[in-house]
Amino acid sequence: MYFALGRTKLCIVKTPRIFLSFVILSAWVLASCGSYEMAKGALRPEPAGKALAPPQAERQADRAASKTSAESPSEPAATGADFGGSGKDDTPAAVPQPKDKRARIYSGFCRLIVDEIEQAKKDLESLAVGSGGYVEAVNGAVVTLRVPAARFAETFTAVQKLGEVAHKVIETYDVSDTLRDQETRLRLAERARERLYQLLERSSDVKERLAILREIKRLTEEIEQVRLSLELLKNQIAYSRITVELIPRQPQGGERRAGIPFPWVAALNPLYPSLSRSAGKAVPVLSDDFAVFRKETSFRAESPEGTRVRLGGTGNTPQGDETFWQKALIFHLGPQYRKAEPLASGAFRGVLFTSKDSQPYAYLVAVRVSKKKLIVLEAFFPDEEALAKRLDIVKAALSGLAIE
Repeated sequence: MYFALGRTKLCIVKTPRIFLSFVILSAWVLASCGSYEMAKGALRPEPAGKALAPPQAERQADRAASKTSAESPSEPAATGADFGGSGKDDTPAAVPQPKDKRARIYSGFCRLIVDEIEQAKKDLESLAVGSGGYVEAVNGAVVTLRVPAARFAETFTAVQKLGEVAHKVIETYDVSDTLRDQETRLRLAERARERLYQLLERSSDVKERLAILREIKRLTEEIEQVRLSLELLKNQIAYSRITVELIPRQPQGGERRAGIPFPWVAALNPLYPSLSRSAGKAVPVLSDDFAVFRKETSFRAESPEGTRVRLGGTGNTPQGDETFWQKALIFHLGPQYRKAEPLASGAFRGVLFTSKDSQPYAYLVAVRVSKKKLIVLEAFFPDEEALAKRLDIVKAALSGLAIE
């Protein structure tokens, strides 16, 4: 698992003057040399910064699990038997307390059966505020909380006491190396820009000054992108996400999903991964401000405003083409949403669902057949603004997705 962002490239603008190329190249060399020691130190696999680990309750965790986590600090740990069941391994206390000081992102999901949904929403808000966090989003009967990482386990335990737990899972992502790499990248880019400013002050040639200014502008834009991504990453480290789906004890209008004959369709969830199988080496290409997580069993990415993209695989059972599965999605999931619009992008066929909320979210499910496997891309857009901003990016990623 690692965090993928756009590469830092120092592109020199072509100019007929050989001196200009030498000047800009000198700036980059000076910046790189000046930052070499800093970069080398930052990239050493040593503890960096403050540990953001689960709270005191998890320090009594199973010693064998802790040893495994310490031996493989960069391997993301997912409990809950690949999102199925709610055994002991799903409990917050079962998340190992790492001995090393590394930066980790924790997230939890649970499905609760409650007597009163509205009262449960109020109780969840109180828990979030009481822990020093906040309510990130409310989409129908799904509530998303952000709580300080140090209080994740105790808050997640308290959440489960609000109802009968039908399903729960905890995920952990180690992002220490990604964090250090991006901070080093930012320092190098800022140092290079500062050298260019110094060269600009000493240059009197108009063409040379214009070329240097263009390169300064490009570096400035790249620096802002890295800063934005770092801010998102640090926020995810500092505040863990807890997503709660509330189910009334007396179903309202009947439970349609129980009758869906395709298990993977019935398990689809706009807010949390439901497909645990890998999609192979296929990786969607998104914009640079997406925080991207890669692990053995799934691909996840998230933008600063909360758009989430996931890619996974499942068996093509029964055998069907993309059009068959597109129609199946509309037929079985369409009644649960306000709108279900067919969508095509490249070889993918999908459906864009719009929720029935007063402030609706959008949920895209797109499929492509690859031999005996289905490649499934899911995209959650928290509001209409996010949909307008990100839909074309996701569609372009679908069109360019290379499937083996």
